[in-house]
Amino acid sequence: MRRGGMILCVVLLVGTAWAERFELKAVDDAAFKELAIKRLGVKLVEVRRVHGQRMGVVSNGDRVLLTGDYAAPVGYRGPSSVMLLLDQTMGTVKQAALIESCDSPPYVQRALKKGLMRKLSGIPIRNGELRVDAVSGATRTCVAIEQAINHTLQLLKKE
Repeated sequence: MRRGGMILCVVLLVGTAWAERFELKAVDDAAFKELAIKRLGVKLVEVRRVHGQRMGVVSNGDRVLLTGDYAAPVGYRGPSSVMLLLDQTMGTVKQAALIESCDSPPYVQRALKKGLMRKLSGIPIRNGELRVDAVSGATRTCVAIEQAINHTLQLLKKE
C-alpha cells in the first residue's frame, strides 16, 4: 500500500515538471518586431492589440501574427508557435515560420524537412480556417500547428 502511494507521488511530481517544461517562451513587442524581420523579412510599422493579443501591421497593410500569443495546442509532446504573414484582408497566408516548438525534435524536424511551412504559404483562409495536409510521421505536430493557426484566426474573425 505504501509503495502505491509513492508511485502516485512520483507520477504527480513528474507530470508537474513536464507541464512547466513545455510552455512557450513569452515574446515582448521588441522581440516580436525583430522576429518579423528575421523570420518573415518584413518590417512592422505598428504593433496593436486585438482581443488583448498582438497583431503586427506592415506598411502595405499585411498582418503578422504569432500563434503562441493566441493558442498553444499540444502536438506529440508540446505546443508550437508559428509566425504568420497574412495579406491585408487576412484571406491568405503569404508566409509562415516556425518560431518555437516544445514538441519532440524528431517530429518537428520531419515536418520542417517535408515542407510544412512552405505548404502553409499561399493557403487561402476560408471562413476563418485553413486546411493543410499533415506530414506523414509528424501528424500530431502538424495538426497542432494547424489548430493553433485556426484558433488564432477564429479569435480574429470575431473582431
